[in-house]
Amino acid sequence: MCNDRVRTSSHVVRVLDQLVELHGKSTTIKSDNGSEFVTKKVQEWIENQQPQRRPNEPDSPWQNGHNESFTGVFRDGCLKHWLLESVREAREATEHWLREYNTERPHGSLSGRSPGLFFE
Repeated sequence: MCNDRVRTSSHVVRVLDQLVELHGKSTTIKSDNGSEFVTKKVQEWIENQQPQRRPNEPDSPWQNGHNESFTGVFRDGCLKHWLLESVREAREATEHWLREYNTERPHGSLSGRSPGLFFE
């Protein structure tokens, strides 16, 4: 069982397994250095998959620019707008924001289209 406020290495491995099942094995894995990604369980999972590994150097957020950019957009576009009093409220606000982000919000990298329009 996964705690709603904490992501463990077991949760990361489950999600990675689901992604492989959905999309197939990746040839490359680039990972963060957060505690949930550097555990023995996740490292063993990566070794069993045998992809090319591209870990970020510690304290190098510029090596993960897409994630850092998304985090800023999410924080400014969603989290700063709500006083969230429960995990349920956080989920609902996030789901609403993600729907808007993926179907309505224009993205500069997609020539001003939303991901929903771009991938139709």
